[in-house]
Amino acid sequence: MKIIPLLLLCFNLIPASTRYVSPTGTGNGSSESSPLGTLSAGMNAVGAGDTLVLLDGEYKQTLNLNKSGLPGSPITIMAKNIGQAYINGEGVRYPVSAWQTSYINLDGLKAGNSHEHVYHILYCDHYRITRCSGFDAGGALDDAANFHIFEIAYSDSMLLEDVWGWGTGRYTCTFYGCHGCAIRRGVFRPGLYCRCPHAGLAIYCTDNSLAENVVVFNARVNPASGYGAPNPWQLIVGGFVCEGHDCPNAKSSAGNRIYGCIGIDNGQHWDTVPRTQPAGCFIWNEYQGEFEDMVLWKNPDKGFADFTHTSTMPVRSLEGDPGDIITNTNPNVLKQYIDGQLTGTDLWPWPYENIIQQDMDMSQTITEYVREQLTPFIIIPLSDVENVSGKSRDQEISLEAAPNPFNPVTNITITNFKLPASLAKRGERIMNPDIKVFNIKGEFVTDLSNSIRNSVTWDASAFPAGLYIVQARVDGRSAEKRLLLVK
Repeated sequence: MKIIPLLLLCFNLIPASTRYVSPTGTGNGSSESSPLGTLSAGMNAVGAGDTLVLLDGEYKQTLNLNKSGLPGSPITIMAKNIGQAYINGEGVRYPVSAWQTSYINLDGLKAGNSHEHVYHILYCDHYRITRCSGFDAGGALDDAANFHIFEIAYSDSMLLEDVWGWGTGRYTCTFYGCHGCAIRRGVFRPGLYCRCPHAGLAIYCTDNSLAENVVVFNARVNPASGYGAPNPWQLIVGGFVCEGHDCPNAKSSAGNRIYGCIGIDNGQHWDTVPRTQPAGCFIWNEYQGEFEDMVLWKNPDKGFADFTHTSTMPVRSLEGDPGDIITNTNPNVLKQYIDGQLTGTDLWPWPYENIIQQDMDMSQTITEYVREQLTPFIIIPLSDVENVSGKSRDQEISLEAAPNPFNPVTNITITNFKLPASLAKRGERIMNPDIKVFNIKGEFVTDLSNSIRNSVTWDASAFPAGLYIVQARVDGRSAEKRLLLVK
């Protein structure tokens, strides 16, 4: 009985090594200039505590995670540059596959174009998946039935952090039959043309797991495919799907928490299907969990579709759309949740948003997109405008507008700007503020600058209803705020 701990101790004393692999490699993997040529050779070359670095390029192979690390000595598989090691699933069943392995870190990988699942991880534990992306599960449209981009099934103690996925597949990310798992800061855009009912994030027959600061947008099916009728359950579509315990060999679904998440423009119905099903968040089959600080925006029917009433609905949420606000109780989606606790750490701008924008072929960053959708109900800050780099908090300026929304007059005030003591003592106000208004296209509308005052009234009677951006600049500092003119 004493031999096993001794062997483990000796194993942990072996120095960790780093091996390299490249799609064009012909070497022994000891350096970047002599990389191995296949992912399987790379996995064969590493053990507990070691690191396998994937050099830039396209790998038309399967990354088979067929061995385990140890507590404190995981096996790390990482891209040298985030997203530049692309595992192409063309012609293979799964680009990334794992079965009954433990203590593995994946970092910076990009995988997609799979025949079935993209990340297929079953019966595993203690994985940490960071800065990884995936797209297009299920191959061609006709095959995209029950395959997922990130599939974590029957696994424990898994963490996904700063991940993003897009394209075809039933669920962009799903936890099925899992225990004690977490996803933190995910961005998911389910494919517009997937035939199967789907969602961005599914917590499915899973217990004691956590989703924090996940953004899902544009979850859709393709009605032209004719898929679904006459079974209405096949048309469940939402940003988030939470399902209970009526699943074979699965968990009870108790103790789950979904905090600080945002769904925008998710869910779709057909005329032949009851309108009670698609939603920003679909809850059914005795799912048990807690929700807090949720935004479910621009839904076809409702924010939450709770068919079980066994979960705790959020105290703070924003549900509806600009023309039909169902609930607005000031959810906090400006700060990060970490391990179930709302912290003081800023969530925006979104981590790795430039890479996400390029991968998803978006015209905006995810910060810009969410900001445009939620303004003026929630103002997502832009760091290069509202938070001036290198300035202390008491040197920054900010803008307030009241009322907002407005019709047709609002008062705009520059706040949180400290004058030099000599001026403040004389009762001076902000000098020479530059205040301009632009429309949502960035076109100049009007100049509200006033040389001696820190507030100004804007009468917008002559302008059409819509979103406007007011920008203020004072002494090298700047801020902006979006205004909604309603008529």
